[in-house]
Order: sequence, then structure tokens, then C-alpha cells
Amino acid sequence: MLNTLKRGSVAGAAGGAMMAMFAMIATALTGEGFWAPVNAIAHTAWNGAPMDGSFSGGALVLGMLVHMATAMMLGAGIAVLLSHTGSRTNKVMTATVAATGAWLAQLAIWPAIGEAGADSMPQWILLVGHIIFGMTAGVLLAVTPEHRHHRVGRPVVTVAT
Repeated sequence: MLNTLKRGSVAGAAGGAMMAMFAMIATALTGEGFWAPVNAIAHTAWNGAPMDGSFSGGALVLGMLVHMATAMMLGAGIAVLLSHTGSRTNKVMTATVAATGAWLAQLAIWPAIGEAGADSMPQWILLVGHIIFGMTAGVLLAVTPEHRHHRVGRPVVTVAT
């Protein structure tokens, strides 16, 4: 179980990084600003975080910490869920569906925690970001071994001549 949680945390971190990159590029291209997603997350916990795409060191640290911790927890949960599925395709599909479910959950949870931050993010960016998260985490969990098998080999015997 511990190995499953570790694998899930790593897969979640990778998925979260991909999701963050997509969201930051998308908000930059739509004119909201490159730092807007990080600022929106940070504003949920800190009202001093900017509500636009401007850079703030404090918002960057807080926003990324919250985002990556959440991504790692979601990844660990998905890994536990996937430990009962068979094929690699099923793992990727299940992870993507679970991440999309997380998007649906955040529609209710994020506004309850910090309405201004939640309202500042376009839902299409969050939906696509969650799908990217699920696909990334699912692929990583599908291609990494679920169990470590420590194989004890025979001692090497050399014959002196």
C-alpha cells in the first residue's frame, strides 16, 4: 500500500505540473495573464494575492504549494483506485475519469473556500487541465510497476584456475 501511495504521489505531482503548465499558458494566451492560475489558488488562502496575471513571489509559492499538495493527494487516491484495475488502457481511462470527477467536485468546493479565486478561473481551462492531469497520472501509473519485487540472486561462484 505504501508503494502505491508513493507512486500515486509522484504521478500526481507530474500530472499537477502538466495541468499547471497548461493553465498558465492558456490564461496567458487568453489575455488573463501567465500567473493568473497561481494567483487564483493563492487568493483562496491569502486575500493579498493579486487577482490578475501579475507576478507575486508570495502568491507563486503559496499557489504552487497548495496546487502540488492537492495534486499529490489526488494522485495517491487515484493510485489506490487503479490498484484494482487490470489493463494499462483501463488505468489511463479510469485516472482521466477520476480527474474529471475532481473537476466536478472543485466546482462546489473551491467557491465555498474562496469564491473570488474560483470565479476568476475559466471553467474550460480547469476542465481541460484536469483531463491533462488524469491522462498524465494514468499513463505514469500504468507504466510503472505496482509492486517492487526484490529478487535475491544466487551468489556468483568463481573458479580459480
